[in-house]
Amino acid sequence: MKKISYVVAVYNTEKYLRRCLDSLAEQSYENIEVIIVNDGSTDNSPAICKEYADRHRNFVCVEKENGGLSDARNAGLRHVTGEYVVFVDSDDWCEISQSTTLAEKICNVSADIGVFGYYSDFSKEHITKEFSLDNACMRGQSLYFDRDNISTAVRVLESAGIFNTVWNKAYRTDFIRNNDIIFEMDGMPGEDLLFNVDAFILAKSVCLCNALLYHYMFQDEITLSRKYRSDLYEKNMGFCVARKKLYSCYNLTSKEDINNFAINCVQYGFACIPNTFRKDAPRGLTQRKEIFQKLSYNKEFHDSLKKVKHEDIQYRILFYLMKSGPTITCFSYSMIMWFRNNLSWFYNKLRAKKYKEAKGFTANE
Repeated sequence: MKKISYVVAVYNTEKYLRRCLDSLAEQSYENIEVIIVNDGSTDNSPAICKEYADRHRNFVCVEKENGGLSDARNAGLRHVTGEYVVFVDSDDWCEISQSTTLAEKICNVSADIGVFGYYSDFSKEHITKEFSLDNACMRGQSLYFDRDNISTAVRVLESAGIFNTVWNKAYRTDFIRNNDIIFEMDGMPGEDLLFNVDAFILAKSVCLCNALLYHYMFQDEITLSRKYRSDLYEKNMGFCVARKKLYSCYNLTSKEDINNFAINCVQYGFACIPNTFRKDAPRGLTQRKEIFQKLSYNKEFHDSLKKVKHEDIQYRILFYLMKSGPTITCFSYSMIMWFRNNLSWFYNKLRAKKYKEAKGFTANE
């Protein structure tokens, strides 16, 4: 009966923390441990962490100074005693049956990496989207891939759009430790991708389990409230390089592979735009225009955008605006971002309508 370890990194999430920890306390599989890492929270989170550690014998609370999500996860990894480790974000929660399903489908076949589906919950819109592995197998079933066939597993995950994140995966602890796979401590959410690229390149086996076992709470915070990063463009383009390394390792060169890579490349480039409009970003047209110049001169981004402009209306808008040059593109997006940040109620209504009409979304009211 293999033990499953959960690592929960916590930073100022008192509003959601109990829901997360309750979902782990009520797990249907007995042989689990929960390692809560309080990453220097300044709200009531530390008291909640201590409360659960005192109440549950299989809960451990680790206190540390604030160092970011990656640092907290690495700290949690050092305390893991289970054969498998699962990472949970403290504002998300798990299905009660998650641990039992992982034990039966993934731990029993000793896969280096196990992957499962999840729900993305849009709380403001009261809708949920399922991210499944229906493109690989029936619900409730699993597929095992040895080293020679991991390329197929990667292709399945890329097509399903669920490769990047770590919280919908279980990792064999010895595999992670023996290969010195850790999270890079740079404060970037995309470091999940870097961790997974390293893991999948080194893995000798992967198991895909088509069960929805995790709830990711999607929070589209207003752009102005987030922190500006001067190096975001370089970081995001670095993620494209990492993904290219993965594709090269497994010789992913089909038409579908090329399209999947293009979609990811555009998403990383597109994510740099709101960064220039954040509260602490440099002001003025000249400074903001710089990111549009970089994207215009980036051949890989431009070629990728051309391939996937049909995927989303935002991509089509950017594609045609960029033909007019960086100045007009920047001015146009300045108006778009003003609208988004100052008329958020109307923007949220439009977004809710878009999601509710999109394929795969269901109401959860």
